[in-house]
Amino acid sequence: MTRIPVLFIYDEPYDEIYCATNLSESDALEITMSTIEETVKKRFNCDKFDKESYKKALVNMTIYYDFAPVF
Repeated sequence: MTRIPVLFIYDEPYDEIYCATNLSESDALEITMSTIEETVKKRFNCDKFDKESYKKALVNMTIYYDFAPVF
């Protein structure tokens, strides 16, 4: 059985789901950070990195990265 990497991000306040498959760990990190940045801009109207805003955004996000079986 083959396994491929899967990234799943659920942004609860906006009810948005992001999903990507067959990507490297660095690509998964880039997508995750972009999603968090986008959420911070929408929710807190903040363009610069702000540790507290990122923490607040992460509270309502589900981020899952693992390997899923392919049949």
